[in-house]
Amino acid sequence: MPMYCNNQVITFIAGNLTFHERTKYIEINYHYIRDKVMFGLISTSHVVLFHQLVDIFTKSLTDISYDTTCTKLDMFDLYAPT
Repeated sequence: MPMYCNNQVITFIAGNLTFHERTKYIEINYHYIRDKVMFGLISTSHVVLFHQLVDIFTKSLTDISYDTTCTKLDMFDLYAPT
């Protein structure tokens, strides 16, 4: 199952066991994900900021970013004149 992250450090920590001492106090869910990555059940990959589709739900976007994201999600205005 692919898991997309916008934080490159998290993808590196999830795939690298040598950071165990430095990440000792990270919550248990990160260690759970790391175990699943090691078993090959989850693959993590980095998604650049421009391609983050969830930003439309979590941030205020400029008009261009908003329109681009809506297009990628196939969202449209129900009340727009046709």
